[in-house]
Amino acid sequence: MTLAGVLLGRREPKRARCDLVHGIVAARLTLELELAVRAAAIAFEPPRLAADAGGFYALLGGLAEDIGARAERRADGFGLSWITLSGGTLDDLALSIGVLAESLELAGRWEQVVCAVFVFGRRSEPTGRVYWIYNFARGTFYAFVPEDGDRRDSEEEVRLQAAVERDLRLEQDPQRRYPLWGIPV
Repeated sequence: MTLAGVLLGRREPKRARCDLVHGIVAARLTLELELAVRAAAIAFEPPRLAADAGGFYALLGGLAEDIGARAERRADGFGLSWITLSGGTLDDLALSIGVLAESLELAGRWEQVVCAVFVFGRRSEPTGRVYWIYNFARGTFYAFVPEDGDRRDSEEEVRLQAAVERDLRLEQDPQRRYPLWGIPV
């Protein structure tokens, strides 16, 4: 950061991908007692990626092949691109998402990275989903448990967060635990 940036109160964006990988892997045992990992995804703003798209998607294909996962690209209604990996272990998925985030950073695209999402299924309820969302800008995790319609199970989210509070750097401000409706994962 430049001296002018410091004097004007600007802050360097957090580069917290290590928290992402180490956190979710450290919480694995706690999470996997009740939940089964289904997929992981990273969301980013696509427009400025066009020049580097070939190398990025080649890296994605290589990662998916290395961990025995399927890779899919999708867009959502907000204009974000989503890269989803499914079929691997939680450790492999977390590491792969971390590598994708790092490749965006090395390409000078860090500001485009929005979040990572780890999708779990409840062992007691096969159709229910639990999302663990990692906010790259804040370097924090939070649980998101959608219900029918546009409701969320806040009690379940708090219970899940209490179970992993020693392992994950959790978002402390409830106003910043944004629901991600319509995640294309």
